[in-house]
Amino acid sequence: MLSVITEEYLNQATQDLEERLHKVFLNDDVEVEISNLSINDNELTLTTESNEGIDHISSVELQQENGEVITYRSRSRYTKQSIPSFYFYH
Repeated sequence: MLSVITEEYLNQATQDLEERLHKVFLNDDVEVEISNLSINDNELTLTTESNEGIDHISSVELQQENGEVITYRSRSRYTKQSIPSFYFYH
């Protein structure tokens, strides 16, 4: 059976993520402040404050307010160019 993900579902999932997203950790233990969250259709853009102590990103962890992990991505599983759904601007 083929399952189709509708635009409505993607929009709801994006809005849910925006509401739950509370913390961002880089390189496993460096918390960076979220400066902006914006939604365009079903795409969530997350902007953080810059951190002068970070010269590379080896992992990204998104957490809810209660500390539960929403998602975690690391370079051990992905190269910088293939990390899905994350775009890094320096």
